[in-house]
Amino acid sequence: MRPPEIGKVKKYMFPFMDLIKEKSIKHVVTLSIADAMPFVPHYKIERYLEKLKITYTHIRAGYFMQNLSTTHKGIIQKEKDIFVPAGDGKISFTDVRDIAEVAATILKSGRQKNRTLRITGDTAWNFHEVAEKMTSILNQPIRYSNPSGREFKKKMLEYGFHRGMTRIMRIIYSAVKSNNSDTIYLDFKKLLKKKPRSLDQFIKDYAESWT
Repeated sequence: MRPPEIGKVKKYMFPFMDLIKEKSIKHVVTLSIADAMPFVPHYKIERYLEKLKITYTHIRAGYFMQNLSTTHKGIIQKEKDIFVPAGDGKISFTDVRDIAEVAATILKSGRQKNRTLRITGDTAWNFHEVAEKMTSILNQPIRYSNPSGREFKKKMLEYGFHRGMTRIMRIIYSAVKSNNSDTIYLDFKKLLKKKPRSLDQFIKDYAESWT
């Protein structure tokens, strides 16, 4: 799991991984992001683990469904609005329970060593479709207002979010808006021989989060 200071990898993460090496930890499973580019801290963490020759499995995960039931829960509850600046872009929504199941399976079996797995849901949705699903399943109107980046920043600060976190979210949703977050990967199904959890199932399971 990533710590709050993941952005400062040389100060916080590299010494921690040096300690992992020193303690002869046998196998490390990292939580990364689906399309980790060289400029993101997750990628740097992956490369440093490999440099230390620590046995690893990198899990590159898609956008968490649970962002809707945690980070964006308050606004959805109070305003019945999925308030994110993502345009019409689609996301390969991923249930964190599936990610956890993959990590547990790897650590228990000792397999998938020195591999990178990409874990996403099996369908990409935009937030218009998510709002429609939530409206139908929760039996209450949920909209997606598709705010501008500036409107999003203002609202997040009003709700008490840190400026740094707000900036990171704007970057994430900008990528979604540019259709860079909709790739579907099949590693979950190949590894566990079943389909990943659906967005509909997530909404049903977490219904109390928004009511």
